[in-house]
This record gives sequence, structure tokens and C-alpha cells, in this order.
Amino acid sequence: MQRSKKTITYILPIVLAAFLAALLAFPVLIDMKGEKEIAIGQHESFEDPGASVRLGLGKVKAESDVDTERLGDYTVTYRFLTEKAVRKVRVEDRTRPVIILEGSSEKYLVKGEEYAEAGFSASDDNDGDLTDKVEIQSDLDTEVPGEYHISYTVSDSAGNAARERRKVTVVENGPLSQDRLSFDLGPFFDDLICGEREYDAEKYSKLLYFGDSFIGNLGDYGVVSYDQLWSRGSLGTDSVYDAPITVYGYYDGNTTFFDAMDAYRPETVLVLLNSDRTLHWTPEYMETSCDSFYGYIKERYPDTRFVICSITPVDAYYSGESWMQQEGFDRNDRINKMNALMCGLCRKYGFQFMNAAECLKDPSTGCCRDDCIGEDGIHLSYSGYSLMVEYIKNHMDW
Repeated sequence: MQRSKKTITYILPIVLAAFLAALLAFPVLIDMKGEKEIAIGQHESFEDPGASVRLGLGKVKAESDVDTERLGDYTVTYRFLTEKAVRKVRVEDRTRPVIILEGSSEKYLVKGEEYAEAGFSASDDNDGDLTDKVEIQSDLDTEVPGEYHISYTVSDSAGNAARERRKVTVVENGPLSQDRLSFDLGPFFDDLICGEREYDAEKYSKLLYFGDSFIGNLGDYGVVSYDQLWSRGSLGTDSVYDAPITVYGYYDGNTTFFDAMDAYRPETVLVLLNSDRTLHWTPEYMETSCDSFYGYIKERYPDTRFVICSITPVDAYYSGESWMQQEGFDRNDRINKMNALMCGLCRKYGFQFMNAAECLKDPSTGCCRDDCIGEDGIHLSYSGYSLMVEYIKNHMDW
């Protein structure tokens, strides 16, 4: 028996109404996936677990105000028909502060030497500068050789903690006690020795070389332009005050280093003096002489950056005799100690030290390499000067 169209038309709205009433009778139509409350770290990526409508009756519309770059409480709202579901999202500070140690994370001290803190800084994304809140703990005893640690800790306002450590090794013998083969400035003066850097041609062109015949020879060999050189042969920290020098290739017999400094005011000066003094001066006497000169230029030219260059090693043999046999002492050992004392003065006056000697040494002898030494056994060869300048170019801290 077939129903009439009139009957179907009458019944259909009733069925639909009943179905809708039954649908609305469901306590929850939106099925939210995952947790209703989620906590994530700042700067992390938020992936919404999503939601769906039960029985596949439709599609949920989602609205979100979550911003993971800013701390706070946010919501994700899901809607279907007249129903809505809300997920809470909290963006928390889970990022640790950052502590940056200046200088090396490993330091060497000679027994009895006073420890000088190289410095540090601390910062946080949300709290900013935390340097003043850093706490330092140490078991360092410079009177007892051994390995120690200095700990640096800091926490931000959210309780995230950061920690860094610096290892300090106290040794019985330092550079002044090391022999020629074991000599090494690096571990003791890493905070002021110029480290390897990327070469900058433009900035290098503004570097002024000043010093004795070793500096003058850079121009004579064509390794460095005279436009970057001030020099005088046999110049030392004892004669620098009144000895006339060649300035940018010109010598008038009157202009001293200080006259030239007052006239030109160079920004950065690399200083190499006293190469001839290593034969007759003791390391202690050179230290006294350099101390006076460094202090004077520091006070007179506070805006000039001075970099002290190491005295270069000499030959192991000269005229068929070793330096030990000829002079009664090891000249390279004396040069090593002089360089070590100059490093100490650089630390005192805030200068940097260009350890160019290390690229010229033969590690098997501790003397100047055969291919780098000149005929007189003291000055460098063309290869030696070229290597020295290449080292300076790649180690100058611009």
C-alpha cells in the first residue's frame, strides 16, 4: 500500500524535527582531541590537537588567539551549531638564561699567582640583563697546584637556571720557568693574546706598524707598504723617547715617535721594539723599561689601540757556534721570558699581545725555523717576514 504524497509531505517535517530534537538532546556534540588545558614553552611551535563533530554530522570551526612568542593564557574555541568547546593554552617561560664567559673557559695560573676574573655577562629573553644576579662559587686555591673550577649560576624570574664553569689549573712552573722546548704562552695569557680571526683588508690597511729594524725590513722586502710603517733600526724602549724615526718612508732627522703620534693620531699601532736588546738586557731589565714606555703611551694616547708584538726567535746557530756557546746563555730562552713578561705588562695596561713568534719557531728546537731566519741569524728572511705578516693579518682582533 502506497502512502499519498500529501501524507509524506506532512510526515517529513515531523521526522526532521524529531531528528533535530534528538540531535540537540546529545549532551556534547563536539569531541575535543587531547587535553583541555595545554602548557607549552615560549617560542615553541603550537600544534592544535583539533576537534571533530560526533557521528560525522558536520565540521568544527576553530578560532585561536595563541601567540607563542608572548607569555600568557590563551584559548582555542571550537564551534558547531549552537555548541562551543574551549581549550586553554598557557605559554610559559621555559628558556634558560644565557651566561657568556669572557676569555677562555680554561685558564692556567702559576702557583701563588693571583687570579683575575676575565669577566662574564648573563641575559634572558624576558628579564633582560641578569649579569648582576650571577652567583659565583669557587674552590680555587692558587697556593696548591691542581685543577679547580669556578661556577657561574643565575636564574630568571620563572625559575629557569643556567650554569657555566671555568676550569683553572694551578701549575708549579709557568712560562718564566719553562725551558725552550716546553715554552707556551697560550694557556697563561689566552685573555690577551690575539686569536685567529677573519682577515679584513679594509681595516688592515689602517694598521700602523711601529718599531725597530724588523719593522723597517717589512718595507724593504716589500711585504708591507711604507705607508703603514714607522721605524728605526736598533730602536728600543730606552731610546724611543728622543730618537728620530722614518715616518711613512720619510726621514728628516728630527721627527720622533711621539712627534708622529701627535701629528697623525693613528687608531691602531702594532709595536715591536727591543729586538737588539735581547743580547745585553736581562728579562727583568726589559720588563722595567717596557713598563715605563707602556705606561707613558697609555696615558698620553688613551684613544689609540696598542698591540704589542712578540720579539721573534733567533737562529740556533750563528757563525758555526750555538748561541749558548757564543754568549754563554740561551738567547731564545731569554727571548721567551721577555715575551712572557711583556704579556704581563699588556694585562696591566689593557693592551693585546700579538704572539707572532709562535709561527716562526721550529717546534723541535724552540729556535727560529731555518726557512724563516736571515743570514745574520737574528733578522728574518723574506719568507720569515711574509709568514709573520700573514700571521698578523689573520690574528688581529679588529
